[in-house]
Parts: sequence; structure tokens; C-alpha cells
Amino acid sequence: ELHPEDFLGVASFPDPLNPSQLRNLTWSGPLGGEALLRGGGIIPPEFSEYYRLIWQQLVNSQNTTGMLRIQPGFDPYSSQMRPFIRQVRKELVRQGPSPIEEDALAESERSAGPALTAEARLLSPSAEDRGKGQDAALFSPLVIIFDIVDIIYQRLPLVLGMVFCACFLAIGLVFRAALVPIKLILTVVIPLSAVYGSSVLVYQDGVLGFLGWNALHGTEGMYWANPVFTVTILTGLALDYDIFLFARVVELRLAGYSNRAAVVGALALTGPTITAAGLIMASAFGGLLLTDIPANNQIGYLMAFGVLVDTFVIRTCLVPAILVLGSSLNYWPRRLPEGRLGLEDARKLLRLDAVVATPALSTGTVPFAHPS
Repeated sequence: ELHPEDFLGVASFPDPLNPSQLRNLTWSGPLGGEALLRGGGIIPPEFSEYYRLIWQQLVNSQNTTGMLRIQPGFDPYSSQMRPFIRQVRKELVRQGPSPIEEDALAESERSAGPALTAEARLLSPSAEDRGKGQDAALFSPLVIIFDIVDIIYQRLPLVLGMVFCACFLAIGLVFRAALVPIKLILTVVIPLSAVYGSSVLVYQDGVLGFLGWNALHGTEGMYWANPVFTVTILTGLALDYDIFLFARVVELRLAGYSNRAAVVGALALTGPTITAAGLIMASAFGGLLLTDIPANNQIGYLMAFGVLVDTFVIRTCLVPAILVLGSSLNYWPRRLPEGRLGLEDARKLLRLDAVVATPALSTGTVPFAHPS
């Protein structure tokens, strides 16, 4: 709710003699803008001086543009600001003078001459002036930020869609598997959505407030830039771990292992590396939870929790389950050798690798010879 003291402009301002009332002016009339600027007569001197000061502050030197200041009686950084901006912009429609105001304006031009014409037009624009582009706009540094946020979030889905499509198609071409993009939607896009949903629960709904840790305390909302900053990094890490695991599955399948054995063997071979990398990344990002800046806490939570979920849930449980259920669809239309070696052969291979600990293992290659 706005009050008279929230407004200050050359056409609308609190009455200095009665601040609880909002004075709305046009150019003409005994108490219009023209009379106030000239002063004298029935107008109190302090009223006229007050109006001249407002005019000097809020009107440009050519008397063609005026500003109306609005100071809302609520926190401009609260959730009320966005609907307030939208409502004000909705109400900013072009309004021309009434026929009576047009006649008074013409009379003022004839009596005062061209010297006051610009001032008169500023308060009482004619239809001709409006046709030349006279308009109203809402402006402030905070409004600019809201506009930037709106533009970014309007285009972010398109940008992410293009990035995901390009990455998923490239991975599908490298592995010559047409259904890889569908698998990546299930193992990358959906889990990332769950991570961001959890951050909303933590920081907007405050579900972890009972812990008493400021880094996980509710802030009544997420910093708008955090998803923009973190989504590409989390996507890259998720794709990295996914490709690392799937590449080993394909290697074992090419070596003659069955699909199930290849998945189990690849998970056992890549698990320590993925787990160590995930723990290192999570601890590095988790350092942001030790700061006193809420935006940094939110980024730290998103990155650390996202990496941990990807390391211990997605790459350990979800991806292997999908690969086992998918069977030959994982590689379609690519044709791989028939699976001659089973789980027992994979166990022998893993035991052999553990005993021999050859340098080949540290470089990412696997001795594919049949263990005997």
C-alpha cells in the first residue's frame, strides 16, 4: 500500500501544508504548475518555493522529461518488489489531457508565449505530443536488476536446451549409440533438477533450520544467479563421471564380457577413481559453506551436494541399474561381440588386477585376456 508521502514529482507530491494529502497538478489553474512556478497571489511563498525545488530536481533542463519518485513502504529486496514493479508498469498507460485541459493549455500558450510552452506540455501533454513518442517508464537500479533477471530466465531454458542437445548428441556420436541421449536425460537432467529442488527446500522453505547452522539456514529464497552459475559446472561433472563409467562398460563389452558382467566390472574398476574425485570436489566446494555470505553458502551447498549425489547415488546406483536393464539398447544400433564371459570371469579379472596391480590399470586400460 502506498501513501502520499511515498510520492514526489512535479504533478504528484505530498501537500507541504497537509502531508497526509497527495496533491495532483495540471499546468493551468489558480494552483496549477504555472502559478506555482511564478509564485505570488494567493499561493503561500513556502509552497511556491517547495514546488520550484521539486521542479529543479525532477525535470531536465529542456523541460521535456519529468520524473516521479516512488518510495514504497516495504523492503525493496523482499518478495513484494517483483509484483509491485509489474503492477506499476501495468498502470503506466499513456494518458492525454481532457478537452478542458487542452483549452486551458492553448490559452496559457497564447498568454505566456513560448517560454512556458515546454513546462506546460510536460504536465499536460497533447495528443500530438503523445504521438511523437511521449511515454512513461519505471526506472531504478533495482528495477534494472529485475529486468536482467527476467531476460536471463526467459532465455536460460533455450540456452540449456541447446547445450544439452549438443553435448548429448556428441556423446551419442562418439559411442555410436542412438539412445545415449535418453539415458543421459535420466542420469543427468532429472538428478540435477532434484538437486536444485532440494536447495529450494533448504533455503526457501528452511527445512534444515533445526540444525542451527547458519550456512544451511533458510533465507526465504534462492539468489537468482546461483542456478546460472552452477548448472553448467554440475552438468560437466555429471557428464564426466557418466562417460568415464560408460566408456569402461563399452571396453569390457568389446572384450567379450556380457552386458551385466561389463557393468559390474566397469563399476568396480572406475568406482575408486570416481569416489575419490567426487570427495575431493565436494570438499573443495563445501568450503563455501564456511563463509558468512548467504549467496556463497547456497553455491557451496549446490555444488557439494550435487557432486555427492552424483558420486554416491547416480553413478553408483542409478546408472548401473539403467545399463543393466537397457542391455543391448545401451549400444544400439552398434553391434558388439556376443557376451562369452560372465560375472565369474569379471570377478577373476578384478582379483587378478588387484594382485598384479599393473601399471596398465593406472592408465585406464584393462587386461582383457581370459583369466585362467
